[in-house]
Amino acid sequence: MKKSAVALLMLIVLLAATLVHAETPQTVSYLGQFHADVNAEYIDMDKTRVTDMDSFITFLRKLPNLKKVDMFNTNMYAKDIDKLAEAFPDIEFGWTMRIGDHWVRTDATAFSTLHNNSSPAHTENQFKYLKYCKNLLALDIGHNGVKDLSFL
Repeated sequence: MKKSAVALLMLIVLLAATLVHAETPQTVSYLGQFHADVNAEYIDMDKTRVTDMDSFITFLRKLPNLKKVDMFNTNMYAKDIDKLAEAFPDIEFGWTMRIGDHWVRTDATAFSTLHNNSSPAHTENQFKYLKYCKNLLALDIGHNGVKDLSFL
């Protein structure tokens, strides 16, 4: 009886230790608006509003396995897009960007302003954000004020 009680007690201790060390999903939060598993490789921020860029960068740094962040419906300032791209060069961000009076998603495979010689021209500076469209296979920005394509 004594041996079985000791064996039962050892089994209980072993099970308890296993439960304590069992992996429980841990999450991190961006200002309580958005939660992500710390092991996430992909997150979809959808319409989450980024109001504090430094807090957002701190949030992303807590996700060491992150490879892709979709923010297509998140309004972002151009300076913040640059800041994120610089801080996380190995993460693929999905943004929707305004170029003049046109919109382009960073996952686009083709983009055209559909301009002709009577359309208002855009400057090279307005097109510099096309550098984040890494999947572009076709690009038509003719009849604009572009002389240098080094931004691509």
